[in-house]
Amino acid sequence: MRRVTYLSIALLLGLALLGGCATQSTSETVNRETVQYPADRAQAPVVVEQRTTEKTETTNSDGHSGGVLSGTVHVVGEVLALPFRAVAGLLGVVF
Repeated sequence: MRRVTYLSIALLLGLALLGGCATQSTSETVNRETVQYPADRAQAPVVVEQRTTEKTETTNSDGHSGGVLSGTVHVVGEVLALPFRAVAGLLGVVF
């Protein structure tokens, strides 16, 4: 019996750790472009233009990422709510 209890606790903590992973990601894009324009006259220098654009994008997801303890409580709450949701779904189908 203890083995099942320890396995259940380890499983819940493992699920909580997976839910507690980073919910922020950053991507950076750098574009460099070099353009050469031909000279208007024979004596005029060649015009070289260089453009560099940088774009940094940070995205945050609104997941449940409050930490290990709150993640564990969230998972336990979802597990406890599952039978009630199933019964409510069945009652919704019947009525």
